[in-house]
Amino acid sequence: MTTRFDSMASRSNSSKPSTSRATSRTTSQSGSRGTGGTKGTSRVPAKRSTTAPKGAVAGRAVSAELQERRREHWLDAFGLVLLALAIVSAVAEWFSVDAPIAHAAHTAAASVVGTLSILVPVALVI
Repeated sequence: MTTRFDSMASRSNSSKPSTSRATSRTTSQSGSRGTGGTKGTSRVPAKRSTTAPKGAVAGRAVSAELQERRREHWLDAFGLVLLALAIVSAVAEWFSVDAPIAHAAHTAAASVVGTLSILVPVALVI
């Protein structure tokens, strides 16, 4: 098989044989494809597993202690969100503030528990 580099070397007036790295790379790739060296074909990389092992984050194994810390932080964040909701609903229910967020909080609480929406801030704190 004659490559572009071989034909260029044969055109030159040099007496040295053409042994460029590009020529050896071209012939080695075409022989390993298994398709007869047709142009335009390429190797397909092997499939990688897309599932991570249990307890792994970004390719690293996570210890049990780190998982427990994450769980504690998640619970702390959940408690702070409930406290913020309790404050917003208390402002809406007890102080009758006329703001869009307070009105939405009152509407949500009243649609779920009706006239007992006055007790929603207390329930969110407990």
